[in-house]
Order: sequence, then structure tokens, then C-alpha cells
Amino acid sequence: MPSPSPKVLFFQHSNHNGGAPRSLKQIVTAYEAEFGPQTVLFIRPGAVLETYKDVQSKVICGKVLMPFHGSEVSGMTWKLAVRNILGLLTVPGAYVKYLRGYDVVYLNSSALCFYGLMVKTFSPRTRVIYHIREPLLHNGWGAVIRAALRRSADYVMAISKNEMTNLRVPDVPGEVVYNYVHSTDYQPQRGNSLHRRDPKVGADKFVVGYFARVDAKNGIQDFLEIARRFEGDPTVAFCIYGHTGQEKGQVQQLIAAAGPNVHVYPMVSDVPVNLGDLDLLLVPFRAPHFSRSVIEAAMLGVPSIIYDIVSVNETVKDGMTGFVVPLGDVAAMGDRMAQIMADQALQTRLSAAAHDFALESFSEHNYQQIRDAIHAQASART
Repeated sequence: MPSPSPKVLFFQHSNHNGGAPRSLKQIVTAYEAEFGPQTVLFIRPGAVLETYKDVQSKVICGKVLMPFHGSEVSGMTWKLAVRNILGLLTVPGAYVKYLRGYDVVYLNSSALCFYGLMVKTFSPRTRVIYHIREPLLHNGWGAVIRAALRRSADYVMAISKNEMTNLRVPDVPGEVVYNYVHSTDYQPQRGNSLHRRDPKVGADKFVVGYFARVDAKNGIQDFLEIARRFEGDPTVAFCIYGHTGQEKGQVQQLIAAAGPNVHVYPMVSDVPVNLGDLDLLLVPFRAPHFSRSVIEAAMLGVPSIIYDIVSVNETVKDGMTGFVVPLGDVAAMGDRMAQIMADQALQTRLSAAAHDFALESFSEHNYQQIRDAIHAQASART
């Protein structure tokens, strides 16, 4: 390994408390514990700063920086297309102000590809690493991102096999490194969550959670349909974490019309406290997207039911750590939920197996691959 340790900039594309910022924080805290404080850059201020308030590294925020969208999760609308074009205007200034003078620039999304391209163009000795978190669109927008990656990436890490296959940049070296969580940070704390302290839920109900952006692609309609099926059961409650109050159209209408067994909470930074206090996690994602909440839940001993869709289906062993049901089969997801609710022995077995699987596949030993990649790229500077 190089000595002294390389100077690293970690660049995060979102300012919300989603899975990607939580994943990056795990990396930053582990890295700074070994090699001292580094620098973390966010595109703009936001709720995520609360999550990073205890890191040792220097945290800075841009003001007008914009990611370049082109993933299957973001999709593409005319508004995103306009933002993509306008965002290109921010790249030169961002390079001058934030991106110079590092040995390694670690970009936490392919959406930062033009910032990476600017670094590689004007600081060619700086090594650029991408952590690929979402599959790219199979259209012109995805093609633009792939072309920028080919020209700027020294190394890529993908959070699932699907993301790596979808990337289609065989000339760029890389590997699959699953998201991970620190097992010591993910210990169940029963009774302290927002929902258990909510008198409408209480301590005794079987609590089923949705822990993601409230979005049609994440299956919010399916979750609410299952909640309606169990509306007459007083022993179960459905809790949505991730509501911002800014959702529009049909999604907002569905939430407003949800039955009395549905309880809505904002995205939270104290994830183990709230996620670990669930009995079951439903992940009805309809678009390929690795779900950090599934591996966090597994580490906490909370089983998940997911749709059989690429990326997500790498996080659950069907019948062992949870259940995998056909894509879009809401009835099957509800049936599996009812099966778990009715069988305490099954709940116990799934919980223990989920925790063991998380320790095996999604724990802190994955960080070693990331650390070694950073140092290998720093050593390769010419």
C-alpha cells in the first residue's frame, strides 16, 4: 500500500437519506478509521448532512451541482432531460472549486460521470473510481453515461451482478462488491421506533414495513393493495418509511386514501432503530434496483418478501431468509405474508437465517475490497 495513504475525495450524488448515502457513510467511516479524515462532497445541502454529522472527514456541499440521470430507477422525463443538459454547465466550475488535488476521486454513482470525465481530462494522474448503484437505461441517455465511463473510469465497482452486466464497459476493470453494513451497528432495539411509540400502532401488533422512496417503481401501490387486504385484521399494521409529502399524482392520492392500518413516516437517519423494530419487510420493487433496506433488515433479523426481479433477487434466499414471489404477483406476496404471520416457528427460522446470510454476504468484510481498490488505484498513478 502507498505511504502516506492517498488523498481521497468521496463524491455523493444525492442529498437525501437514501440507501446510497448510507452505504457511502459506511465506507467513509471505515476508511477514515484506518487512514485518517478525507473529504466528502455532496451535490447540495440536505437532510443527508444529519447522517454525516459524526464523521471525521471534511464534509462540503456544492450549491448548483446536478447529477446526470440515465438509470432504470430514475427513468427519463422531459424535466430530467432538461436538468441533465443544464447540469453540464456546472461541471467546469465544480472541477475548479471541488475536484482538484486528489489522488483518488471516488464517485458514488454513474450519475456523476461528467464530473469524473472532467477530472480525467484535466487531472489525468488522478484515479477515478465509480461505484455503480443502478442499472442504466438501454437508450441514448444510458449510452451517453456508458461512453463517459469508458473515457473516465479507471475502475468500477457494481453493487450487484446485474449492475455489472448492465454496465457493458468490458474494457474498464472492475468487480462486484455488494453493499454492506457494519454488524455492530445493526442490533435490534425493540420498542424505540417511531411506529412502536405511535399509539395507533403500539407494541403488540405484527408490523409490516415499506422502507424506500415512495414511488410507483418501488411498488407503493402493491404495498397499499396488500394493506387493504388485511384491513380487517386488528393484529397487523403497515408502516411506510420514506414519505416526503412531495409525492404527486396517483401515489399521493393512494397514500391519502390509505386505510386506518397504514401509518406513514418520513425517511429516517436512525435506520437500525426503526427498521429493526419491524416483523417483516415487503419490497415490491418493479424496477431492477439493489435494495439496501433488505440487507439492513437481514442484519437486524427481519425477513423480507421481494419480487423476483434482477438485483433485488440477489439479496434473499427464497424460503430460507425470506420469500421471492413472481414479479407483480401481489396476491402471492400477501399469501406469503399471511404464512409468516401464522407460523411463529417460521418467523424465528427466517429471522435467524437472514441474519446469518447478511453476516456472510453483506457485512463489513466487503469494505476490504473497496479499501484495496482505492489503494491499488492510488499505486497505479503515473
